[in-house]
Amino acid sequence: MSTASATAVDVAASVLARRAGLRIEDSMRGRLTRCLADEATARRVGIDDYAHRLDSDAAALQSLLNGLTVQETAFFRDPAHFAALADVVLPTLDRPLTIWSAGCANGQEPYSLVMLLDTLGDHVSTVVASDISTLALERARAARYSRREVAGLSPEYRERYLTRTGRDEFEVVPAVRDRVEFVHHNLADDVPPFAPATCPIVFCRNVLIYFTPADTVRVLNRLADWMTPDGMLFLGYSESLWQITDRFQLERLGTAFAYRRRQPGAHPSAPRRQRVDAARPKATRRAKPLRAAQQRASADAEGSVTKGSVAEGSVDVTVEELLDQGESASRVGDLAAAITSFRKCVYLDPDRVIAHFHLGLALEATNDVPAAQRAFASALAALDRGGRSAAEDSLEGYDLDELARVLGARITTPDREDTP
Repeated sequence: MSTASATAVDVAASVLARRAGLRIEDSMRGRLTRCLADEATARRVGIDDYAHRLDSDAAALQSLLNGLTVQETAFFRDPAHFAALADVVLPTLDRPLTIWSAGCANGQEPYSLVMLLDTLGDHVSTVVASDISTLALERARAARYSRREVAGLSPEYRERYLTRTGRDEFEVVPAVRDRVEFVHHNLADDVPPFAPATCPIVFCRNVLIYFTPADTVRVLNRLADWMTPDGMLFLGYSESLWQITDRFQLERLGTAFAYRRRQPGAHPSAPRRQRVDAARPKATRRAKPLRAAQQRASADAEGSVTKGSVAEGSVDVTVEELLDQGESASRVGDLAAAITSFRKCVYLDPDRVIAHFHLGLALEATNDVPAAQRAFASALAALDRGGRSAAEDSLEGYDLDELARVLGARITTPDREDTP
């Protein structure tokens, strides 16, 4: 990459962070470089000139966002979330209600939500769907999908909710399309697309992990202010345990997790558990954690367990006290203190899975990605060393399989699947 294109990438990355909340990490710089080159060529201007236009040219910025964001999702993706919604959340709510699908990509998620409502006999509630990509919204409104894209639907759902428009193309029926309102929306900057205190359920999955830390906090705080009291926020599995605000309470819903808006004055507590009606269809089983990652971590938890990190006299402090200290420090943004507490914790108890996990999150928040991945790998190794029952006793209410999946995803740094 030339010096000029490197400068252009830095300028564009700064604008994207400031205007859209996007965190351009090293793994995304190559894609951003290609998008900048394509857009500059289309406009017959130099790449540096184009990059410097982004802050003042709304059309240029939107075109770059359309090319940069990847629109890949599926119908009923992560079915445990939909099972939890049907079994635990929706039965407690009055109708009609509004559900927000934030970062809806090509539309499969909001249409899945309407299909679920319809099968439950709810014919009056609606879904608001938003995305920062205008191209994604065009596709979502068209509601036409290939055979591969409808693979997540059962034959019964295809028959009921789709019509065939070609040999390998399907269209969502009007009765479902008409219940989704699509809105162009910048999650990092715009207020939610509904009236305050009118939306009890928000799906914002695999979106916030691509935001800058400051914008993530702002989005979550805005959601807490805007949602109904006790509203539920569904995040992606790789986000579901990321405790960066005390405005939401992590809650287990059967085999899934979601965040419940915490009432003012309430204190953080361990995740609450909910039972799921056994008569409901079970969600698909989680993928097994990566054995290679466990094997890499089992011999040496480099960087996450270091005896030098324990100050003299700290052995008198219990592991539980260190965990509380680390979590308290994380909530107020004192990451250095949090890292120190969690490192002391894993020194005293190397098999404490949740301590390794929280250490990884704190290191990740400081952008120390290599150290964070070592901590996550150490957590997987601790899961492998200890028995299942012993591990579950120390997980503070978190689901063992869910945590293993999150750890595996963070170690492998998966490609982006949904767009902000």
